[in-house]
Amino acid sequence: MQASGYAGYSGEPLMNKIPMLFAPHIERTRLDGKREDESDFDYLNISNRPEAAEVRQFFESFLERYPGEHRAELLQRLRESDIQFASATFELFLYTCFLQTGWTVEVHPEVPNGKGKRPDFRVHTDTGDAFYVEATLARELSDQELAAERRKNEVLRAIDDIRSPNFLLEIDVHGSPRSNVPRRNLRHVRAKGRLY
Repeated sequence: MQASGYAGYSGEPLMNKIPMLFAPHIERTRLDGKREDESDFDYLNISNRPEAAEVRQFFESFLERYPGEHRAELLQRLRESDIQFASATFELFLYTCFLQTGWTVEVHPEVPNGKGKRPDFRVHTDTGDAFYVEATLARELSDQELAAERRKNEVLRAIDDIRSPNFLLEIDVHGSPRSNVPRRNLRHVRAKGRLY
């Protein structure tokens, strides 16, 4: 795949020059769904499902067009947490949509108001107009609620990992832990296969 007009583009295939989001040469064997305590990035990186492969290709193709000087920060956010993953995905999607429209896009441009804050994009249309974009992701849960959900999911995953072919456990969850569950206790549940 080749393109021109990219800063630092030397005529070599872009895939050799651009850091990839997902590990290109790992053995992907997982065919199950995303686990409760697994991040979106981690699941997509390890899954062998055809749908996950399509999503990985979608991201890599969009990242090829993202400016090199801003790519490392975007890659870090995509790998960081589900909140950052969703936010960075939205920004990458908007950036690509603007380019597909035939517009040019500046990433984190300086704003002439002197406040030092930089929006996500300045978009220049084919008619000569320009506008700023700050991509904001609306979420259903607050940071505290998301943290509580993560803690609950760690406990559910520990229970799910218990090998018990002769039993079925139904769990009715009311609330979430208010503090982190000690990982030592979770490892103990997984190793011993029982709850105390």
